[in-house]
Amino acid sequence: MPYSIEFLADLDRTLTRSRISRYLIATGENLEEALQLYEKNMAASEALFGILHGVEVSVRNSLHHALQADIGLEDWYQHGMRLGRVHAI
Repeated sequence: MPYSIEFLADLDRTLTRSRISRYLIATGENLEEALQLYEKNMAASEALFGILHGVEVSVRNSLHHALQADIGLEDWYQHGMRLGRVHAI
């Protein structure tokens, strides 16, 4: 997708060079190609966000249940993390 000269000229107002520096390096300092890579990265992140959210919730809940069983308190997090023994998963 081609970008207008005005868009590229005003880009520093909304997107700093430090944010896109790795994309500029990857494209040999080609700003237009760097922006295209940046947009592809955003699309990939958006596609994975829902999946990662589900994994994070599952892991957190699994840890909660394991700590609850080990410590013997439903609100184990209110009492610190004194585990009686370490369990291999």
